[in-house]
Amino acid sequence: MDRLPAPALPDWLDTMVPFDRYVVDIGEHRFHVMEIGEGRPVLCVHGNPTWGFLYRKVAAALTGDPVRVIMPDLIGLVFSDHPRDPDVHTLENHTEWLGRLVDLLGLTEVTLVVQDWGGAIGAGVFAKRPERLAGLVALNTVLSEPKPGFKPTWFHRFSRMPVISGFSFRLVGFPQVWLAMAQGDKSSISGDVSRAYRYPLRS
Repeated sequence: MDRLPAPALPDWLDTMVPFDRYVVDIGEHRFHVMEIGEGRPVLCVHGNPTWGFLYRKVAAALTGDPVRVIMPDLIGLVFSDHPRDPDVHTLENHTEWLGRLVDLLGLTEVTLVVQDWGGAIGAGVFAKRPERLAGLVALNTVLSEPKPGFKPTWFHRFSRMPVISGFSFRLVGFPQVWLAMAQGDKSSISGDVSRAYRYPLRS
């Protein structure tokens, strides 16, 4: 598997993610991946609307342990490919895409760390590869697909409106500018941290 070069970051952001960064071509799309360390893999899967940056403190806390922390950006978000058709963003497709990444990276004995939509996606990947899963850490998430009759939230319906959602996400910075309101410690997303969550949506 070839590791392709990752897009350059501005200095202020580059210092916040002092990890190896690269791109993996899975055939249909490309994943942006950050990782650090050597040893048993810890695969950290974020949700929407964040990116691998979410796990920077987890990675820092594990520095020195015999683990390899891997933080991909899900397809459609941040520095991974952005399919334009909203209909391709299904749980089935995201599970397939992340599964291909896991296969290409040759990950075994994985400790899976998941948050938000990363839970259902990550669980789907390893439901098909149970022999590769060594442990699971679930953070504010679900581990199964939606039940029949599931109705998307207003946020998910809004995010599928091509013109207005594009304007809100790229120009206004929604919902990143409101992330701090959902935190127990509202000061945890401020300054350059808040800027880092907004940066990938600048265009």
